[in-house]
Amino acid sequence: MQSDWNVGKLLNVSSSYWKGCALQAAVRLDIFSHIGGDTLSCDEVAELARTNTRATEMLLDALAAMQLLKKSDFRYANT
Repeated sequence: MQSDWNVGKLLNVSSSYWKGCALQAAVRLDIFSHIGGDTLSCDEVAELARTNTRATEMLLDALAAMQLLKKSDFRYANT
């Protein structure tokens, strides 16, 4: 039996877990609702979500890397 595994496929599988965790965290914290139609800073999102600023920044950056948020000039908006 021939396997179709390659580096790209392995990396995709290995990163799927953290992507799912980031999305679940964002949903549970209402990140997308807090941002709504606005463009907010990390501090503003953290205040609305009542979360740690540094942890929120890491989550927002992960969501931006997944293209679920748009980051521009250290501000975040829904896509």
